[in-house]
Amino acid sequence: MIQFFKDVKIDWLANRRKFIAVSIPAHARGLSSPQSFRQWKHPNGTEAFNLGVDFKAALLFTAKFKQRPSAEANSRLR
Repeated sequence: MIQFFKDVKIDWLANRRKFIAVSIPAHARGLSSPQSFRQWKHPNGTEAFNLGVDFKAALLFTAKFKQRPSAEANSRLR
């Protein structure tokens, strides 16, 4: 196995404010970059990204009956 760093000793808790100060702007930039790209590329529309959430069933069954099933039989299936 390749080791790039050996015996790294970082006092994470003592330096937590520094890490948070670097982390918050990095997260903010990452969250805003798709939005700013979309506004830059398509200023009046939402063509750049599909902002909707779509769910589709994994399986879809279609059944054809000679007669319409009774309401009682239909309620047992649910």
